[in-house]
Amino acid sequence: MIAWRYTTDLENERHLFTNNIDNNYEVNTFICSCGHEEMIVSIKQSEVEFLCPECANTKYYDANFAKRNFEYFLYLNKEVILPYSYKTIQTDANIEVRTQVNLPSHIDFVRKKIYFKLVSVSSISIDFNGKIKETTIKLNTDEKTYEIQDKMLNDYLNKNALSLKLPTHPILKLNTNKASFFFINKHLKEHEFYYWLDIQHISKKKDLTIESAFTTILQKREEKSLKKAVYRNYTRQMEEYMYYSPYLPMLFIKNIKDVNILVRLLNLDIYTLDISKYRIKELLKFLQKSYSEKQIFRLFCELDETSVQIFEDMLQEIEDLEDIDTFLKETKKPKCNLNGLHDSIVEYGRKQRLKKICGKEITNISKDFKQCVHIDNYEVKIPKSGDELYEWAGKLQNCMASYFDAVAGKRTKIYCFFKYESIEFAVEIMDKKLIQANGISNRRLTAEQDAVLTKWMGRFFTDIDKSHIMTE
Repeated sequence: MIAWRYTTDLENERHLFTNNIDNNYEVNTFICSCGHEEMIVSIKQSEVEFLCPECANTKYYDANFAKRNFEYFLYLNKEVILPYSYKTIQTDANIEVRTQVNLPSHIDFVRKKIYFKLVSVSSISIDFNGKIKETTIKLNTDEKTYEIQDKMLNDYLNKNALSLKLPTHPILKLNTNKASFFFINKHLKEHEFYYWLDIQHISKKKDLTIESAFTTILQKREEKSLKKAVYRNYTRQMEEYMYYSPYLPMLFIKNIKDVNILVRLLNLDIYTLDISKYRIKELLKFLQKSYSEKQIFRLFCELDETSVQIFEDMLQEIEDLEDIDTFLKETKKPKCNLNGLHDSIVEYGRKQRLKKICGKEITNISKDFKQCVHIDNYEVKIPKSGDELYEWAGKLQNCMASYFDAVAGKRTKIYCFFKYESIEFAVEIMDKKLIQANGISNRRLTAEQDAVLTKWMGRFFTDIDKSHIMTE
């Protein structure tokens, strides 16, 4: 226990002499760590010193200040270490775990009794709509309050899961984030749903179990081989990715009629790749206008980690097409493979963009010229016009020309690296982040190109991380 001084303003306190004493007085109650207590009446805001007659202590901490701003009190008095207690409270609105400290709160002058009160100084709570709220302060102790609070709340959630109507699991435990998810999605009745992405595509209304969710995914398809493939796809995603996304399986089931092709699609190693899966819906619409389901399957067979960037480029270009039917009429039908489709769509998109950006200048770029230097055998350049950006994009065989508005509007920067007057690769930097760095046809940088990029960034962008850029 530490020694406290608690000050009571007699003007705001009822006592025996309320009507007979000048209101310019206050009572300083000294509560010594040895147990001795003493009350001294003094003029307001006067300096009052007290020597404990039992232990000769003269150091007393301001309890009023501690009550007003406990965190700042601890900051100013780093030597103070108090015993803390923890309490879990459930109301009709939420569940809360509080870290509490016992502080002087009231003096009964008639009985000469000092009352202490547990004051909440830190807490974590979760309401039944899934909102998590946390307030923490730094205590002058090694005790990690936030960890204790989290553990107590998690323990409470697991112990009371049944009454809280939270789904349980024989091995996996509930935590605050999981509880929040299930309070928000009250229709989900099994613990494994926490690891499902895109759950909104299944159902938001009726109660769901894993079994009924699979029924929704199958969309009234009854083939046994398809049911097995869907479940196998689910277990594979969970094992490799620790999450499950039903979006692509549902998309394929809706659009592919041949069950044998559909089963083979569900067995591909594409479901844990970092791809823009929501754009694949437009891709399928595009493919179904000109290609068979077997050709579509072969296209997806080409998709792996090394071809993700080309695939993403193609998805972006298809999304940017103003009219798919016009494209199909104006271009020769490309082969249904990644490179053939990519090159055809990108080239068409480039021509369409050239019509929009031809003759347009990129202004106010003088500040960026300082990064345009020679590094080893490379020269760094920035595009100065739409025509130049279009030309360089053509030589790199990518959709870089689509970035004209962003570059001209200063929302992003593109630097192109030339070797002996031939463009080799380009990088995009936005908001002090290296967004991408790709070679011709969006290939990964070679070891030489990566070394040049590292040296260049070491001179001009030392605070930007490039560790996520992969090389050949």
